[in-house]
Amino acid sequence: MPLQYNTDSGLFEFAEMPDDLLLLERSHASYLPALLQNLNSFNELFKRAFEISEFWSIWTLLGVRGLQDAGWDPFESTKEAIQSVSEHFSHVGGQLQSHLSLWVYGHILEASEHYEVLHNMVSIAAGGAFNTDCFRALRQSDRQPSPGTKIAALKVAAMALGLGPTFDLLQETWDRNLRNAIFHSDYSVHGPEVRIRHPPRHYTHDETMTLINRALAYHQAIVTLRDFYISSYAEPELIDVPADFNARPGERAAVIVKEGRGAIGLKSASTEEENRRGAIPWRVGKFTRDEMAFLDAHPTSAYIPADIAR
Repeated sequence: MPLQYNTDSGLFEFAEMPDDLLLLERSHASYLPALLQNLNSFNELFKRAFEISEFWSIWTLLGVRGLQDAGWDPFESTKEAIQSVSEHFSHVGGQLQSHLSLWVYGHILEASEHYEVLHNMVSIAAGGAFNTDCFRALRQSDRQPSPGTKIAALKVAAMALGLGPTFDLLQETWDRNLRNAIFHSDYSVHGPEVRIRHPPRHYTHDETMTLINRALAYHQAIVTLRDFYISSYAEPELIDVPADFNARPGERAAVIVKEGRGAIGLKSASTEEENRRGAIPWRVGKFTRDEMAFLDAHPTSAYIPADIAR
C-alpha cells in the first residue's frame, strides 16, 4: 500500500502517489491532503486512548453493544455502501454523478458510528470507559443530535485534552445548509453548479467537490485507523482490565485474534484451574457461529485459525 505509517515520525504518509484510490476519491486535489490531515489528527487521539486503556479502546473499535446476531452493524453497512458507490461511479455520467456525490456527502456526515468511535476515544483518553450511546445527553426526545452538534461537542472535549485541532477539518467539512438541501431534495444541479434555496446559494463545482472529498477523506481515515489498530494484533496479548469493568484486582484480559484479521474480541485470561476455583470466564466480540464453537471447545485459547469459517 502506498499509504504507510512512519514509526519514526509517528505519522501516516504516502510513499508514492497512490494509484488504487477509489474513483470518487481521486477526482479532486483536496482528497489526499484531507486524508493525511484526518489520519494524523485522529491518530494522535487514538494513541492517547490506547495509552490510557487498551481494553476500552479495542472494545470501541469492535463496537460491541450487547447481544446481537449478524446484520446489526451500521458501520459495516456504511463501508459497503460507500465502497459500492465509488466502484460504480465511473460507469455513470452527467447529473447522476452529481446526485451520487451529494448523497455520499450526506451519508458520511450523518453516519452515527463514526462520531461514536471518535467520542469514545476522547472519553477513554480522558479516563472514561466505552459508552454504548455517547450523545444521549444531547438528544431531544428520540432524535439524534445533528452532526454539527456532535462535532462541536467533540471539539470541546478534545480541547480539554490539549487536542483542540483534532476536529478542525471535520468542522470545515460540515455544511448544514448543503446537508439539509440534500436530504430534503431541495437542491438543483445546473451544469457544474449545485444550487440550494434555503438560504439561496450557488456552490461552484470546486466548492462542492472539496466538501465531498473532505467527507470521503474523513470516512476513509476512520476506516483506515480502525483496520490499522485491529490488524496490529497478530497474536493474542494479555492486557489490563480496567476497574470500571468490575474486574477482580489485577485481572487481565486476552485479546482474541483471528489469524490474518487481527483482534476480533476480548476474553478473560483465567486458566482452567482458576475457572475450577470459581473464576467466571467471559468474552466479548463479534463472532461467527463457527468461531464461537471453536472458542467454546477451546476455553483458554485466544487464537482462532484462519480456516475456521468466517
